[in-house]
Amino acid sequence: GKFSNPDAISTVDPTDIRFGVSITPRLSRKFALRIAAGIHHYHTASGENNYGLSNIPVLKTVHGGVEAFIGNPLTPSPLSISAGYSQGFATWGISADLSFLSIDFTSFGRDISDDSTPKEDRRYVGGISLNF
Repeated sequence: GKFSNPDAISTVDPTDIRFGVSITPRLSRKFALRIAAGIHHYHTASGENNYGLSNIPVLKTVHGGVEAFIGNPLTPSPLSISAGYSQGFATWGISADLSFLSIDFTSFGRDISDDSTPKEDRRYVGGISLNF
């Protein structure tokens, strides 16, 4: 959209341009990895139009990781374990899909600093879903 100061944090810009790639190599008939990498909050400008916020450090826009799972890669996995990197901090998670219940748990870090020195706020998210 159009705004006078493209770097103003108070500006609400719903545009988030993302690029990414993933590959799922099978290590055996019942075990595979999913490897992914990407960039988000990509800034671009066209004349007076700005999309995304500029001046975000590169380490805060890059994310990637590896997920190991059992089963067919084309169907939901009954068990998966993942580890990665997002916005400058390590991430990890585990997911189990039982016949009628799904359980997920993950941990990730967010930068809560007011200056250029990163300050991590470690967060944990858990979820239980009924499958019906």
